[in-house]
Amino acid sequence: MSTDQFEDQARFAVDQSLNFPLAIDPNKKLVDAVGCGRGAYAARITLVIDKKGIIRKVYKKVSVRNHAEEVLDFVRKKLASAAS
Repeated sequence: MSTDQFEDQARFAVDQSLNFPLAIDPNKKLVDAVGCGRGAYAARITLVIDKKGIIRKVYKKVSVRNHAEEVLDFVRKKLASAAS
């Protein structure tokens, strides 16, 4: 979730060759609601949201080194089994 404007995020997505949409919240409504506001910006956190739109896990401390594996492990163990 970014507090940037749409145009800025669209440019970033093109520059990074991303093939998925990025969520933006320029008015900081969701950012403030989930407690990840940091002044004018959003803190670097990860939200795991299930197919029903329910936040299942919040990672407030993100270690770039192993974060992707940590999140995938949670999804595979906790959400994949619930979907079966």
